Amino acid sequence: MLDRRTLAAIHVAKKQLDLDDDDYRAMLKREAGVASARDLDEAGARRVMLWFDNHGFTRTDKAKGTAGDRRPIVQKARALWISLWQLDEVADRRDKALDAFTRRTTGKDTLRFCTNGEAGKVVEALKAWCQRVGAEGNGVRAVIAEQLRRLLACRDQGCGSVDGYISTLSNCGRETEARQRDVANLAGSALRRLKLGHRHKSPSQTEGA
Repeated sequence: MLDRRTLAAIHVAKKQLDLDDDDYRAMLKREAGVASARDLDEAGARRVMLWFDNHGFTRTDKAKGTAGDRRPIVQKARALWISLWQLDEVADRRDKALDAFTRRTTGKDTLRFCTNGEAGKVVEALKAWCQRVGAEGNGVRAVIAEQLRRLLACRDQGCGSVDGYISTLSNCGRETEARQRDVANLAGSALRRLKLGHRHKSPSQTEGA
């Protein structure tokens, strides 16, 4: 059974779009195979809300963006976006920046408005981006390996004091995944301070990357 908040949102959308009962029930049947919102499961409710969004429903809840969407495919996109931020490839880790990328990729204003297939296109685009900048495998270990490579190159070029970060990255292989994410965030601050991301380089430096 759906939670009361979701049911309330469905009825608000019905009223906002001025659907009569016949059109509303026909939509429920077409989109989710049910005759009443009370019979919706979470997947069906998501399809119904997507239909409302695509037909002009204006959300007023604070969780209308990507932050309020707990689908695994959306969480994967968020994780990849944060990986790019940890590598200094994007300037803003927040969901609004990811949604701007989503808009360019799919035409939808936010991942929450995307179908799973559309969100999958965003994920694949982000995976390809991560691979282009050296994070092969897309997980936190891949990010740490690329952060370490960049910091070692920075040290060799004498462009900053990074030995502490290098030591921490080198010795976190046996840490928990949560701890590794913390380490990646910490090292990401060093990469951004030193401007080690490809986004700071000239086109000639990044050609083919």
